[in-house]
Amino acid sequence: MPQLTDLPPELLEAFLPLLPTRSILALGQTSRALHLLTSDDVLWRRLIARDYAFPLHVSARQTGWKTLYARVRRPQVWVWGKATESRLGIPYRDARITRARSIPYPVRLHLNEPIVDLVAGGWSFHALSAHGEVYAWGQMDGDGFAFAGAHGQGEGYANPFLALEEPTRIELPEKIRSISCGRKHALFLSSSSPPALYQSTSFGLPHRIATPHLLPGSRASITAIAAGWDHSTILFTSPSPSPTSSDILVFWPREVESQYSSLTSSLPHPPALDPDARVLHTPAPFELDTPMLLLPRVPDTRRVARIAAGEDFVLALTAEGRVYKVSLAVQAGVGPLARRRVLEALFERGERGWEYLPLFSELDCVREHPTFHAPSPAPPPETHQITHISAQYRTFHVLTPHTVLSGTSSTTPITPPTALPALQASSVIALAQGDYHSLALSSGGEVRAWGSYSDGGLGVGERRGGEPREVWVPEGVRFEEEEREGRERRKGKFAFHIAAAGWHSGALVVDLEEEEGDGEKEKEQQEMGRKLEGVPLGSSTGRVLAHEAGGRGDGGGGGGRVMNVARGALPGRSRPPPPGGRGAGGGQES
Repeated sequence: MPQLTDLPPELLEAFLPLLPTRSILALGQTSRALHLLTSDDVLWRRLIARDYAFPLHVSARQTGWKTLYARVRRPQVWVWGKATESRLGIPYRDARITRARSIPYPVRLHLNEPIVDLVAGGWSFHALSAHGEVYAWGQMDGDGFAFAGAHGQGEGYANPFLALEEPTRIELPEKIRSISCGRKHALFLSSSSPPALYQSTSFGLPHRIATPHLLPGSRASITAIAAGWDHSTILFTSPSPSPTSSDILVFWPREVESQYSSLTSSLPHPPALDPDARVLHTPAPFELDTPMLLLPRVPDTRRVARIAAGEDFVLALTAEGRVYKVSLAVQAGVGPLARRRVLEALFERGERGWEYLPLFSELDCVREHPTFHAPSPAPPPETHQITHISAQYRTFHVLTPHTVLSGTSSTTPITPPTALPALQASSVIALAQGDYHSLALSSGGEVRAWGSYSDGGLGVGERRGGEPREVWVPEGVRFEEEEREGRERRKGKFAFHIAAAGWHSGALVVDLEEEEGDGEKEKEQQEMGRKLEGVPLGSSTGRVLAHEAGGRGDGGGGGGRVMNVARGALPGRSRPPPPGGRGAGGGQES
């Protein structure tokens, strides 16, 4: 009788992601071949995105997806740094806040939702849950005070200067799949098809972006968003000349400020905070006609794979693995409306355009970098497959499995990248940067920090006597709140996401120790595996035992139970940023 293992591997790989998670786990115990197939990282990468809306674009992770899936139901949000403007989501009276109004080491926030993405703004954080809900805390604009009606922004949380003191759910009209933050604004991309784009410059007034490029009849599909310092960037698929061609739009939130004034003064139901439920009820969604700048097509490619946005530049990674950069800088003092028109003229005349960065993109150029030659401990890379790009404020990063290359807003095609020796060949999958401090996340779940103390944003504590610490060789950030409070220390923490802006930082972390009852569940699985050993999957006995091992199959979603089949550790752990203004938060990758 034909068996499941007789099918071509390609067919099985396409079929497995359609099954409930528990059925996949049960299949993996029927034979060695199926165990290998159901343990594949590519499969679990797809499953974690399917069941938890996990944002795959936030890092260059290639391995560890199965174990992360088993733990991501219970993620922890950790924050540290400057505590003013409520940016840490911790009350001012909290004893952990120092006299300098900061917390120089990670502390845990307790949210009731499984958080899968965390983004820092200039004075705030936004978090995305596995259920598509958005949470926020801090202050959208820290350059002013919350006087009622200030700058025509209306009452309550229509005012960008009014802070959310604790993590609060923002009521949005749709479930959200992607978030990005600039210094004073946030972008939300919905889970609908086609997706809708929302923008907010205050917690209480998110609005839908309306533009001819994004109307339902335009057939344009948004594939990524990236918020820069004071602008927003959209990557979308254009219907011509082919379905796979890519275009990039840029717009500036300040261009629609005049529309805000007239709308907020006539709102029938202004934003209202429910302090008990910690929910910010927002008005019915409204649209703002948003002028946009269509950038020239990225040359020599039909598809842009990723985008990133900094203070006054946009970065693009093509499907062919080439990095391009375009400058949005104009003369100082030029307003948003005039800036868009100046840039349009520069692009039309060919005086401004995309610049190819070969020193970041080509293996031979990277191998010639001084960092990879004696006496440096970092060996030159043998391959150069770019897996991730990111940008924040005036800095950008290009990652491969072996290298971390950095540039600035002034980087040109002949500018050599910066390659910090301590980050090379160290499995770095993501970087985050504040005004004067930087963070790096490894595939082994380790967070390292370097740079200025940044009122605790570095996260490595203080010197004895409360003196600030500065670290110029990356140092590990430790998640040890239990130990500081005199409680029993847990076995270990694994960070899977980092965020930073201004003088504050954050991370998403899971525990590595098994929960109560996990050991018994694993023993049951092992026993069932022994029963299934050698039993053909197509037989009646195999079907009964597989059903017994996998249960009814609940899809493994955010609310379902997920067997902890990956107990134990994940893959082994194995100059300061350019000056910026206080509260720099712009520049997120897509």
